[in-house]
Amino acid sequence: MGMYTKICLDLKFKENLPLEVVEALKVLVGEADGNLYTRSDFPDHEFFNSNRWDFMLRCSSFYHTPFSFAQLNYSDISKQYYLTSSSDFKNYDNEVELFFDFVKDYVKDGYLGYSLYEEDIVPTQYFLQDGKIVKLINNI
Repeated sequence: MGMYTKICLDLKFKENLPLEVVEALKVLVGEADGNLYTRSDFPDHEFFNSNRWDFMLRCSSFYHTPFSFAQLNYSDISKQYYLTSSSDFKNYDNEVELFFDFVKDYVKDGYLGYSLYEEDIVPTQYFLQDGKIVKLINNI
């Protein structure tokens, strides 16, 4: 059956986000129907080849928290998008790592969020520093 991975995001995107990225993010948070798009409508990244990318941020289980939350906001003041979410799902195809790899070109340096595998006690934290994903893994 597989184990659940919780993923919490706090993303601050750069200005002038490409439309194809905005549309993909809208599908991820449930603001747009992914069935209305073809694969070519989304960025050319391996993340979009995974079978379950489009509902990753909208899944939940009773192992972590029995509901999910995902919201994409645009600020007219800063002229940028923000994504906040909390969800959990079975990370069969390494979607968490692929997602962070995908967003690294579009987000600002700093804290991105964390993931917590079902059997772990301490989450893995993700940061962007100088265009590279940095994972902070604490083992107890």
